[in-house]
Amino acid sequence: MSSLRTALSLSTARPTSIRCDALVLGSRSFDGKAELVADLDLPRAVGSALNETLTAVGATGSAGEVITLHGVAKVTASRTLCVTKTMVLRVWRQMFSSSTCR
Repeated sequence: MSSLRTALSLSTARPTSIRCDALVLGSRSFDGKAELVADLDLPRAVGSALNETLTAVGATGSAGEVITLHGVAKVTASRTLCVTKTMVLRVWRQMFSSSTCR
């Protein structure tokens, strides 16, 4: 039996410049729909587009919600996960079993 290894890297670089398998962004509920937390250091156009996408897919920002987006414009990560704060650790465990952000 082989063991699983998890590699996790944290970075202070702009989220749009990080090359990694997944970029995890915090979201919250506001007026019954999900929105990104305000201090993510995203370019305004990227943040607006992500918030519009969250609305379009029916995200609510409720506890435990995880929205996975692929091919987000101007984001170098393979996928973007918008998670509520209660899900951050669970997402890291599930999605980064063998990935490393550089």
